[in-house]
This record gives sequence, C-alpha cells and structure tokens, in this order.
Amino acid sequence: MAGFNFPKSSTNNSKAFGTFGHLLTKNNGLIFFATRLQGLAVAPGNPKKIYSILDIASRKAKFINRREGTGTRILFDQMLDVLAVKPEEIEGYNDISDTQFFTAVQIASGKVDVGLCTANVAKENGLDFIPLAKEVYYLAADEKFLETAKAKKFIQFLRSYDWAEFKDQLEGYDFTGTGEVFKVSDVFTADAS
Repeated sequence: MAGFNFPKSSTNNSKAFGTFGHLLTKNNGLIFFATRLQGLAVAPGNPKKIYSILDIASRKAKFINRREGTGTRILFDQMLDVLAVKPEEIEGYNDISDTQFFTAVQIASGKVDVGLCTANVAKENGLDFIPLAKEVYYLAADEKFLETAKAKKFIQFLRSYDWAEFKDQLEGYDFTGTGEVFKVSDVFTADAS
C-alpha cells in the first residue's frame, strides 16, 4: 500500500495524474482516507497582507516551496498555471522544504513570509492560515491484495473507526467516506473540456 495526496477533482489531464498516473494501473484500487484543507501559512496577524498566490508575487514575499512530486507542490504549480504566474515571479520558488512542519517553523522563525501547509500544521505552530483548496488522500493497493482477508479487515477498520476524535487535532480534515474503495478511473475522471 502507498499513500498519496493531490488536489480534489483532479482529472486525467492534471499535474496530479501526470505525477502519479504512471505509478497506477487498472489493477490498482484506491482506498479513500480523508480530505484536507491546504492553504497559505503566514506569521500571526499576516504582516505582509498575503491573501492569495497573486499576493506572494506582487508583494515580493519570501516563499518556501515543497519538493517536486509532492501533493502540495502539485497543488501550488497547478494554481500558478491557472493564475498565469511564472515560477520566477515567486521569490523562493526553488527554496525547498521537505515537510509541512519545516515550512511552518521557517515561517514562525521569520526566515520566510509564506508557504503552503495544512490548516492543522499552521494552527499547531501559531500561524495564520488562508485556505486555498481541498486535497484528497488515498491509499493505493493492488486489487488482488484488496481481496485478501488482511486487506478486508483493514478496510473494515477504516470504515468503522470513530475518526471524530481527531477532528479537533486535525483541523481542516474530513473523514467522511473513509475506507471507500475506488477504481483509478473513478478518481481521475476525464477532463470535462
């Protein structure tokens, strides 16, 4: 099993599918785990008045990015494309954080002005949070494995566990539908255009 996250409603023409699609086959099942809220983390009080990705570029804010191939980086790059913002317009686009927590520490220490992370990581580090998008988190597994007793027991655990106790700890997460199994084609739908 392998876990991965990407922007919700990604199509088979999206950066998410471009990154993960070659790793998935028609023989894979995707177990839904959760959705989570991704956004911009900034210092308390938002001193640079950053409310969007456009503000990062126009205010010349110091940004810290995530490593290429991560769901967070995919989300950021997709948003840059939609907004027609070039990576070179973002100061710090090539400065890399390996984790959301490192991103939050860099912002909290004043080394950078802004970065992407989940709502709960921003909250845990005393940062202000500007929501941008929902991401989905799946566990990928071979369909043959999903038919085994071990996998069925695990999926039953996911479905029956009371995830509500984590709602306060994991702000921005939604566990509605945890344990549902999908085909790759159900998740990465054809582009409507």
